Amino acid sequence: MILKPGTILTVVFETHPVSEVLDLRSSIVYAIFEKKIIIAQTDPPIPKHLLKKNITLSSITQERCGAVRYGCLAKILEFLEDYRLASSQKVSALLITPQTPSQQYNLRSCYRISPPHRSGLSLSLSWYPLNLLNISIGGLAFSHRYDFKLQQGMVVKLTLNIDSYDYEVEGLIKRISFPGHYHGDYGLEFVSTQFTKMDKRTRHALGRKILNIQRDLRARGFDD
Repeated sequence: MILKPGTILTVVFETHPVSEVLDLRSSIVYAIFEKKIIIAQTDPPIPKHLLKKNITLSSITQERCGAVRYGCLAKILEFLEDYRLASSQKVSALLITPQTPSQQYNLRSCYRISPPHRSGLSLSLSWYPLNLLNISIGGLAFSHRYDFKLQQGMVVKLTLNIDSYDYEVEGLIKRISFPGHYHGDYGLEFVSTQFTKMDKRTRHALGRKILNIQRDLRARGFDD
């Protein structure tokens, strides 16, 4: 991904630590210097509690094969309230620095669904059934009350059951949390994972299933 002043960006950030609801907003690169980038504040603005947190920057590059989207992680270093864009113009901006190399990025992996009851999607770990909270092509979140010794950074082997067929996937545990309003339920644990291993057959089956669930939810008047 080649960034330069004027590059149009899609900024992706998380808005809910348990359900991993993601927000996508548009921005533009103002300036680049010493491995730091100044981008426009979005509308609505990115909240200030994300200071020192990572967001994802993505942009489209024209290649021989056509338009290709790339993305990378970037840390918010500072919120600039009066960045001088021109001699007579001050704007709100963000000072950021890239954290990872850019690579091909698929925005579809950002869109998660919460499978309804009897959706044909279920999840298990070592034959223990889990409560699937949400899922996308890029990852999933689940809850459980088992005495698993799960830790952030651990890679776990999961079994996805899609319409009565089992598919094996691997996921990197990104976060383990205990939401405050669930403190009364002893042992309830919320786990967010990012897929690290998924074959083409599984990806195709999961993508098709997510699309079908989205269509069904829309037809029934639900906002997925």
